[in-house]
Amino acid sequence: MSDPLALRRGESNENQKSTDDGKLIVQSGRTIDQVTIKANTPGAIDVVADIKTIKVAFEEGAEKSLVFSSNNNRNGYYSLKALNWKNGKGEVNYGGQTFYSNQGSEQSILLFKMKSIRKLRVNEKVAKGRKVN
Repeated sequence: MSDPLALRRGESNENQKSTDDGKLIVQSGRTIDQVTIKANTPGAIDVVADIKTIKVAFEEGAEKSLVFSSNNNRNGYYSLKALNWKNGKGEVNYGGQTFYSNQGSEQSILLFKMKSIRKLRVNEKVAKGRKVN
């Protein structure tokens, strides 16, 4: 990843009201789960869906991969693909749950470490031809 990516999901708990020694106590809570993928975190390609879409996993686990696509006119770069985008935040499926990416994550691109193959072996055989008797 070219930039850090934060995936967040939250659950709110209902307001709980109780009395304690004549005082009304109102409690409301919220639990937030966050997955942070720092810039330059190594990932492994899980699935190549087609030439423009790949799934990359940055950690072990079922369905813990993100979809990247080069469809967004990014000059061939692969960017995060979300189910929906709103105000720069993407809705993605991660680990079987719905998470929302941080604002600006649609600008992040996937970075590849390229290895070039310099050895080229060519086995060539020249056909001598055949004579008809």
